Amino acid sequence: MEYIYSGTFDNEALVHLKKLLEEDIVAERHRLFISNLELYNVTSNVITLKTPLHSNIKVLERYYKGMLENRISDITKYEYKIRFIVIEQEDIKNNVNKEKALNLNPDYNFEEFVEAQCNNIAVEAAKSIAEYVKNISSESENKDDNLSPCFIYGGVGLGKTHLIQAIGNYVKNNNPDANVLYVTSEQFLNEYVQSISNKTMTVFQHKYRNCDLLLIDDIQFIKEKIGVQEELFNTFNELYNKHKRIVFTSDKRPSELGGIEDRLKTRFAWGLTTDIQPPDFETRMAIINKKLEKVKMEVPVNVREKIANSLTKNIRELEGCLNTLIQTCVLTNQQPNMEIAKNVINKIVNESSKKIISCYDIKAAVADYYRIPVEELDKKNRTKDIAHARQVAMYITRQITDASLPKIGQDFGGKDHSTVHNAIKKITRSIKMDFKLENDIKTITNELNSI
Repeated sequence: MEYIYSGTFDNEALVHLKKLLEEDIVAERHRLFISNLELYNVTSNVITLKTPLHSNIKVLERYYKGMLENRISDITKYEYKIRFIVIEQEDIKNNVNKEKALNLNPDYNFEEFVEAQCNNIAVEAAKSIAEYVKNISSESENKDDNLSPCFIYGGVGLGKTHLIQAIGNYVKNNNPDANVLYVTSEQFLNEYVQSISNKTMTVFQHKYRNCDLLLIDDIQFIKEKIGVQEELFNTFNELYNKHKRIVFTSDKRPSELGGIEDRLKTRFAWGLTTDIQPPDFETRMAIINKKLEKVKMEVPVNVREKIANSLTKNIRELEGCLNTLIQTCVLTNQQPNMEIAKNVINKIVNESSKKIISCYDIKAAVADYYRIPVEELDKKNRTKDIAHARQVAMYITRQITDASLPKIGQDFGGKDHSTVHNAIKKITRSIKMDFKLENDIKTITNELNSI
């Protein structure tokens, strides 16, 4: 029976290809080099095939690559290039086993999340995704992609991390065999960089492109990182074409994400995009009551209302206030009262009023001051002016943020912490003798504080 092309080169097409090649290749050589080929990846113009032995690649490249490409062209009516790889199965097995210990907080579940008008669409979407993935195996496919990808955005401390982890916890608790991956965008970036350094990109790609559910938190932090955006783009396409579930969280809607490629922003918006708004008074009271019910502590209604009225924009601060109140009362052996509550609230309000300045804010301010493109600060450009601006930016970052030397290095294009240390040391020494440099740094710092 004639093979009917299904729209892309897939496992069914590979089976048909092997069958065709039985007519062209001696049986023993077919068994050794062709029958054990597996499909690893298909992009717009390259098909990657897995073979179990490194020694097979040389033979395949020399004798069979052209034959395979011609036969695939006959099947698909499209000219693909063929690439062969070997995946070290033991490495992949060890990597997958290591990932069984998911980075999920068990307290982040649907039962502990207060659903309200400010978040109900996001919650219902999260539950729908969790319910679907709970019922699939890794070989399953689903054609209804209305919720994939799901993009949940909202301000700091509104419950995005709680909700995205609740999806993962629900699936793992109800279907332990489901391949669930939860990472922050920073973890995804770090693993990507490490896989390049260790030459384990194949293992990295196998991990992220063969899961049933991929959850990436705070996707906005991959801005300006071109390499990892390319990898995420390809990973997204692979999972989307397999009808797997993908969930992102961010502080902004896709169209408002700066430093993210347009093609990625477009894909973020392919499925459901929904936001989480700050909770209203009734929701804040419900969160407080739920927390107190769990810890079994009585707090007067007027104290609860004071907390709910004082901390209105951030659930994380609301819960932090309540936790501090509870711990204070336990440690001092006092009953919760208005005086204790006001002291706790004042401390939290004062802390939250302090401006949080990011490394990117600092780089942008320094680049603007010295009239250079901000992306030059992340490159290996050693020209005197750019090197000086980079050192100033590193110095200011160390002075006004809590970032460690390795973290600063990472934020400046993956520089080594010793490079950061030397830059800070040089500026510290120079500033004592160079009044212009001292004035430059003061001007930039004042500009940052005034934003």
